[in-house]
Amino acid sequence: MKDLLSFVLILVIGVFSSCGSDDTEEIINEILFDGKTLVGENGVAVDVGSSENHYEFTFAISDGDINHVSGSGSIQFSTSAEFYLLFGAASLGTNQFNTGTFQFKSVIDAVPDDNFFFSGSFKEGGNSQTLNVTDGTITISGTSPNYTLQFDLTLTGDKKLTGAFVGTFTLE
Repeated sequence: MKDLLSFVLILVIGVFSSCGSDDTEEIINEILFDGKTLVGENGVAVDVGSSENHYEFTFAISDGDINHVSGSGSIQFSTSAEFYLLFGAASLGTNQFNTGTFQFKSVIDAVPDDNFFFSGSFKEGGNSQTLNVTDGTITISGTSPNYTLQFDLTLTGDKKLTGAFVGTFTLE
């Protein structure tokens, strides 16, 4: 009986102790910029299609209504929200857009054999000018149309934008 009690006690201790590597950190839908916390509410993803050895999407997120506007030769969006973030992302492969980690590349750089993002811009209500992305990474996960975008970006003037957008994108 004593051996059985010891076995049950060891089993109970094992059940109630967990390994830290089993715990996953929840991603919060918050973007941090210039001491402010911004919460994205809407996302639009435009399927641009394949180009060279990549498949491209253009993403737009905002805290208000955001609409894709057909532009002549470029993709444009309109919004009256407090903030917006726009960028193009190119995943390696030509059949579909694939999630992963995307490193910033300027449009003048040679096309890499990896995921990359380009032409990023950000505007926040307290800032009268649009800031361009100058460096950073974006990690995109999930499956269409539900994506999680995690940001670690440097903008014009060495300003930082970090955080995440978690939501359902309108696909166009």
